[in-house]
Amino acid sequence: MKRASLAALSMILLVCFLPEAASASLSTPRKKGKAGTTVAHITVYNWKGSFIRGGWGFFVNERGDLVTWSHLLEGGSFAEATVFSGETRTITRILSEDQEGGLVVAGLDYPPDRINHVEKGGSFPPEGSRIFVGGGAGCDPGTFVDGSVVSARKIPIHGKMFKISSPFAASGSPVFDEEGLLVGVVFLKPDGSGNGAWAVPIDRLDQILKAERDPVDYHLWSEGRRQGWFDGPTGSYLAGLVYYWAGDFKNALPYLGRAAADERYARETLFLMGCCYDALGGYDNALDAYTMAVKLGNRSSECFLALSEAFLKIGSPDQAVKYCWHAIRMNHTDSRAFLVLSGIYNSTGAFRNALACSYAAIRFEPSLVDAYVEAGISFRCMGLHYDAARVLRKALTIKPDSGAAYW
Repeated sequence: MKRASLAALSMILLVCFLPEAASASLSTPRKKGKAGTTVAHITVYNWKGSFIRGGWGFFVNERGDLVTWSHLLEGGSFAEATVFSGETRTITRILSEDQEGGLVVAGLDYPPDRINHVEKGGSFPPEGSRIFVGGGAGCDPGTFVDGSVVSARKIPIHGKMFKISSPFAASGSPVFDEEGLLVGVVFLKPDGSGNGAWAVPIDRLDQILKAERDPVDYHLWSEGRRQGWFDGPTGSYLAGLVYYWAGDFKNALPYLGRAAADERYARETLFLMGCCYDALGGYDNALDAYTMAVKLGNRSSECFLALSEAFLKIGSPDQAVKYCWHAIRMNHTDSRAFLVLSGIYNSTGAFRNALACSYAAIRFEPSLVDAYVEAGISFRCMGLHYDAARVLRKALTIKPDSGAAYW
């Protein structure tokens, strides 16, 4: 496939199309202030004037400079930003860029005195905190959709990323705290399920604001990025990441393989390659990739758990148990690891161990239906049918259509 076609395909996958906003539950930060007027909707077109993709950005300073992600602007012939007032202006230049992280500062022909800019907050809120995503519903820059911080994870390039639960988040959307202060930027949605998105804190934004260069014409910048970026390790990593999150594991593998040759990305990309092989049924290749990731220092509970499940799939329960416990040592509240252990113990006749692991999973995630089902299996196999019925009824109160709980 030609390079241009690869770039176009990858960029299409990078787009975060918004669901219909009619069902969105809109809200605002407690101290909204002018936060809603700082957001702009970005639309990118090809040379024929046809729509390529849409996303979001926000105004970051008194000059009216617009911050968004490079993957939104790449490959376009021209781009526009629709501001809070409904006016649309052309993005004419790129002022600064974080070539590894992907954030860009763009300029547009719009009077600065008619633009409000964000007020930056501090660190990203802790897990469980309430957050607000600007412009997250439909294409109205003044709307907010609330959500919460679900978890955090370190990945190459971006460092710490945060998973947020806001269902209508889209790439480039600013993330505000309850005071209406900017705390992060939505990177992209892992899939189209509406279950959340990943956001980065604003640390990298400070770096590119201090590193401005001579402005570059938007069209020239876009063409240069489209033609060469995906050949390098950073472009390969991000392209592979997006293919992976989109569930296109076959196309993710070549990009991740190129990125894995760079030591900056090796630990993470080998883990992701293992996940791809796993999803495609190549369990031996998955084992090799996970094992190499661990050897290179990926000590995350996710990697150990994936290694455990791969051993289970090739019929090595002892090794599966070993790496499950490694996962739990890395994260003692990993309900998924306890659930996997419970299933292994049930399959090998260690029903009391299975029961203990099921209840550990339930303690850390009370709504985990499969853990109740595994507990029911343990009780039934021990001849405790009343207790089995009790926990299975509990599973059905959580998920009435759970077929596994009806046996």
